Amino acid sequence: MADKLAQLVVAGKKTATSSSLISYTYEEERMPLVNQYDVVLDGFNQPVAIIQYTKIEIMPIKEVSNQFASLEGEGNLSLSYWYNVHKKFFTAELEAWGKQFTDELLIVCQTFKVVG
Repeated sequence: MADKLAQLVVAGKKTATSSSLISYTYEEERMPLVNQYDVVLDGFNQPVAIIQYTKIEIMPIKEVSNQFASLEGEGNLSLSYWYNVHKKFFTAELEAWGKQFTDELLIVCQTFKVVG
């Protein structure tokens, strides 16, 4: 999946990503910040692009917009596609920590631009 997502970033079709807020606690990572740079890696952990975050929003998954879903660049770009794929992903992620998925799950919505 990392290769596919990295290709979407490089092609300019993916300009957003999301993660669960709780994952930052369990994975002991810092929250992304606006103007922060990050490296996009492919499935072999090779760098393929440098991105800069332009907007960071935290909201319940049930409040993610159609626009944000389309910016993620996956599937048919619809909110229903985005929701179904992310519900499956977040359900598995949460189960690993003994948590359950709900529509109130807080999501970190990150919009970015490719800068290198």
